[in-house]
Amino acid sequence: MIFIEIKRFICHIKILMIIYIIQNSIFHLMRGEIFDLDGIRFFTMGGAASTDRDRRKEGFDWFPEEVPSQEECDHAWNNLERVGWKVDLVLTHTAPTRLVQKIGRGDRADHFTDFLQEISEKLVYSHWYFGHFHDDVQLDERHTLLYQKIIPVQKAESNVF
Repeated sequence: MIFIEIKRFICHIKILMIIYIIQNSIFHLMRGEIFDLDGIRFFTMGGAASTDRDRRKEGFDWFPEEVPSQEECDHAWNNLERVGWKVDLVLTHTAPTRLVQKIGRGDRADHFTDFLQEISEKLVYSHWYFGHFHDDVQLDERHTLLYQKIIPVQKAESNVF
């Protein structure tokens, strides 16, 4: 899941999307949606394969729905096409295949990380934030792995659109 806390509850949400309000200023941004919050355009895509699912029980502490469905991926693709493949920030649970391999902790690339890789090669964006690997690492100037660190999000000096 991707959560964003917005300090000022009054914000502009310019594009219709699926969103759930968790608390007064905490929103659950759904898979494959595009958000324009306070002038920053986000693409969000939660989900990833559990690396330890072989030690878990399906329906109890592991669920096949952890990985986005083809329908959710198609929805994401269509939304990105709708905005001309340009966003400011990307928020995903896991990373594109190239970054999964760069992290190199035994986590395997799969069809979903390949899908994110395809998006990363087509999408114009300023920064990509993701979690899943339980660490805080700045991989390069445009890709950040977050776990416990909380960072302020702001629009880059140069707009991507």
